[in-house]
Amino acid sequence: MIASLDGLKVSRRSVIYSAGRRRRDADLIEQGELLASSFDRVTIYFDSSCNDRTPAELFALFRTGADRAAKRRATEWLDVLEQRAALQKAAIQLAAGELLLVQTEDDGVEPTVDLVQRMLSVPSGRHVEGTQPARPTDSQSAAFT
Repeated sequence: MIASLDGLKVSRRSVIYSAGRRRRDADLIEQGELLASSFDRVTIYFDSSCNDRTPAELFALFRTGADRAAKRRATEWLDVLEQRAALQKAAIQLAAGELLLVQTEDDGVEPTVDLVQRMLSVPSGRHVEGTQPARPTDSQSAAFT
């Protein structure tokens, strides 16, 4: 998936990412390295299904990987406790021509998809081709707090 990003003509690459329960430390470190070398803005959130480590432990493993990235692309790295807060921050910062990749929570694919669709004002189950997501208004942002 990461290799396919190089073919996209986007102004910036952002990702909202996490890992759920029972992930090996080495895998999280490797994912952190890949994220730091492939995205300009990285937001790590604590997946609510993660019951085998603390948020601080999860964030530290991803950052260890980011620090190992040979060619670090990421200029912004943020650790956030909840996915909703990460999505809200991304929606406010999202600019035209920017790619935003969202990793869903292990136990919450549908709620994540619904939330993103509401944030971008796209009716459920409908893809609007050829459009760029608009920056949310203050009232849209307030709806997700």
